[in-house]
Amino acid sequence: MSGTLNVQTVGNAKRYTLTDKVNGKTRCLYVPVSMEAKVRKYVENWKELKVLMQEMSEMTRQLLAAEIAETTGRKPRKNARTGEMVDKQKT
Repeated sequence: MSGTLNVQTVGNAKRYTLTDKVNGKTRCLYVPVSMEAKVRKYVENWKELKVLMQEMSEMTRQLLAAEIAETTGRKPRKNARTGEMVDKQKT
């Protein structure tokens, strides 16, 4: 679940809200104290998934660059600033 779990302390009580953005607007969802641990885990899982998907995307890009190089006979090169693989010829 995307978003941020926020906590507010009111007196001795804690109140939780889950916030995220949709179309540039912030949404808030009240989270009962009894569900805080579950929602926190959902948010952590989402963050881990985003990291894994980024790693997978980078690996797929590298595989594609290698396949293009093999098919066209051109070697991909690394961008000196970012370290990303780039094609030598620009279209």
